[in-house]
Amino acid sequence: MGRYVLRRLLIAIPTLIVISFVVYAILALAPTDPLASFGADPRVPPEVRERIRESLGLNQPWHVRYVKWVIAIAHLDFGYSFMSRSPVMDLIWQRLPNTLAVVGVAYIIGVLLAVPIGMISAVKRYSVFDHLSTTFAFIGFSVPTFFTGLLLIIIFSVKLHWLPFIYDSTLKVTSLSTLGDQIRQSIITASFRWSRWSRSASRPSSVARSSPSRSSACRALVSCWCARSARATRLSSPRSF
Repeated sequence: MGRYVLRRLLIAIPTLIVISFVVYAILALAPTDPLASFGADPRVPPEVRERIRESLGLNQPWHVRYVKWVIAIAHLDFGYSFMSRSPVMDLIWQRLPNTLAVVGVAYIIGVLLAVPIGMISAVKRYSVFDHLSTTFAFIGFSVPTFFTGLLLIIIFSVKLHWLPFIYDSTLKVTSLSTLGDQIRQSIITASFRWSRWSRSASRPSSVARSSPSRSSACRALVSCWCARSARATRLSSPRSF
């Protein structure tokens, strides 16, 4: 197990480096300019744009900027957000608790739903329940996640006005009312995430690679049947001396 994890890590690290290098090179060689918005604003003088470009290091070659970017990432320095006017790392720490809470709840609900669905589908193969769950899984994997989220927002937020369609990341839970607001605004985000994970975990490997529930239960049932058949055949056959 330790060798497997170590081998995966050794493969993942150079893969991430190559992907980051390629993406950075494509963005750096693109005809667009990171300061295009400043260039379109007539209120910003050209000398001010040049000073901003120099302060950000945009006048340096792109491979030099990539090396500096990797060094900054290694020191957990993700730069400065001009939109929020604060360091990016502060924004990550600010939104990380809510993200982990929503994702964690969605994952737990998805597993609690996926495992029973997969086991029932394996025990009652080719039944109405198995066909319905298979159809649901195929539809779920065919429809993109962002479309599912937009559909939930349109139905429950825009049409029915049951849930808020904007997630307030600055909301702090200090009372029962704010706790209710936090739960209400987390329902849509958690629902399409747990539905995605439940579809992944409940179906066989022909639908999804990460599908331990139904396929594992089917293999266990087949193994038990083979063991019983072998035992029955051995007991019923006459002994030879």
